[in-house]
Amino acid sequence: MSAKLNVIIQKRNELKELFDKNTATAADGSKSYNLSADQLKEVNDRNDELNKLQEEHESEVKAAEIAAQNAKALDTNRTPDNRILQPGEGKGKEEKPEPFNLRKALSDNPQIKAAMERYKSTGQMRFEANLDVEMKTLVETTAGFAPFVQRQSRVEEYPLRQLVVADLMPNTPTSESAIKYMRETTHTSGAAEVAEGAVKGEAALVWTEITDPVQKIAVWIPVTEEQLADVPGMESLIQNRLAMQIMQREDLQILVGNGTAPNISGILDRTGIQTQALGADVRADAIFKAMTKVRGVSAGTGFAEPDAVVIHPNDWEPIRLLRTTDGIYIWGPPSEAGPQRIWGKPVVVTPAITENTALVGAFRQYSELFRRTGIVLKATDSHSDYFIYNKLVLLAEERIALAVYRETAFCSVTGL
Repeated sequence: MSAKLNVIIQKRNELKELFDKNTATAADGSKSYNLSADQLKEVNDRNDELNKLQEEHESEVKAAEIAAQNAKALDTNRTPDNRILQPGEGKGKEEKPEPFNLRKALSDNPQIKAAMERYKSTGQMRFEANLDVEMKTLVETTAGFAPFVQRQSRVEEYPLRQLVVADLMPNTPTSESAIKYMRETTHTSGAAEVAEGAVKGEAALVWTEITDPVQKIAVWIPVTEEQLADVPGMESLIQNRLAMQIMQREDLQILVGNGTAPNISGILDRTGIQTQALGADVRADAIFKAMTKVRGVSAGTGFAEPDAVVIHPNDWEPIRLLRTTDGIYIWGPPSEAGPQRIWGKPVVVTPAITENTALVGAFRQYSELFRRTGIVLKATDSHSDYFIYNKLVLLAEERIALAVYRETAFCSVTGL
């Protein structure tokens, strides 16, 4: 290999490194180069220099080939006494050169002979051969022919929390823009035993109209028509993920929506729900006291039977890991899933609820989720200039309202 060819290879590797350091790969595998103005100038200068060196190298190779051809011609034109043949001399029968025989050339190679002997004795063959040729372009996977790699059909979705809250209560369709119902807000009993001729006790009853407005939850994403057309099932995949985002937001709003439009007023936002602080109690005791308030036995006015407890995973963990003094797990051994229940009630573990807070309530009897529309999926190119750029908007939305008929049928446990 000539010294100039070594210089060319070195400079081409340097130019390759410059491109590699400024390469960006898109999701579809296409590459682009982020080069500054100075780097672009450097690329052009290096390319001009390489073209010049390549031309010089090729000229040198051509000159060497001409010199070899000339020497060969001189040899064929010489007589046995080393004279140059004159015109008309040496026109006898020409000898044809022996054709090249690859098998013979390989069998005569001492390195290959040694490798074959090693194979006969050890069963292993390994040899190195140095070819006396100049290498113009190295064929390799990174700059030559990349190997084909087939992508698996599996799509690993982004981890999302499970949908659990909406299933705790009835889900009812509605055609109204708001849910109205009457709640008895004053109940004073005047019933008592009375003597003959005495004044009877008077009762006081007041009803108040409650309105829970229907609110919208929506999400959209832009996508090209080519993306949908070239990847089978892509539209369904995107729409399913958008629907999942809607339902996750729904779970969150049911619990902690702040009631400021367009937010839903979640259960924990209602002013009438009861509260139970952890205080000096253990977590299980505080949850039981909240159940007692919902039942309205000792303190509180719930007079309802709780049917579920919603709790954050970080707050459920210390309860699940409770052990007796001799180390036995109260909620079952680690080899078992253990009961997802506390004081006989199912426990719903979800990060949708605020950490350090649990919610005890009679969900099925005293709350209801109304659906003005289910999740509606739409696709359109009418947004902005999307039509002329073959872009689409995929949109998912729903309209819902949450009714909490008896706020005192719920109790939050704080300070967990």
